[in-house]
Amino acid sequence: MCIGAQAQTAHSTKSTLVQATVLDTCKFERPGDSVTLGLGPLDPSNGVAASQSQAVKFSCTNGYTVAVGIAGQAMTQADHPRSLTHKTFATQTIPYTLSLRTPGGTTGRGFGLGNELSLDLLAQVAAGDYANALGGAYEDAVVIELRP
Repeated sequence: MCIGAQAQTAHSTKSTLVQATVLDTCKFERPGDSVTLGLGPLDPSNGVAASQSQAVKFSCTNGYTVAVGIAGQAMTQADHPRSLTHKTFATQTIPYTLSLRTPGGTTGRGFGLGNELSLDLLAQVAAGDYANALGGAYEDAVVIELRP
């Protein structure tokens, strides 16, 4: 008989690796909402150009860089010549320019509060471009993209 002997238990360890991948992504603030740049009413008798601007916020994964542009066109921040089309008479148009700028850049800072980036949109119509326009409502639907 062995006094003071204790039964020994086997001791075993296992190393476990925990992994995660942070996705590179960008999203517009309130992505389902549309932005309206209202240029009018345009009075062809006064000879004054019209413009309207709007800032649109977006966020990207920290360090992720995207291109910003108009869907279906080269992804550039530039002045894009476009046309407003009469809502009843589709052959009637008014040329305008849509400018896209990202003054804070296009490299993400994350999705935390205060890390948003800004896309500045500016629509401009020259006075001479609507001087002979047919009266009525005109519009142009534009889709802005954030693309890797």
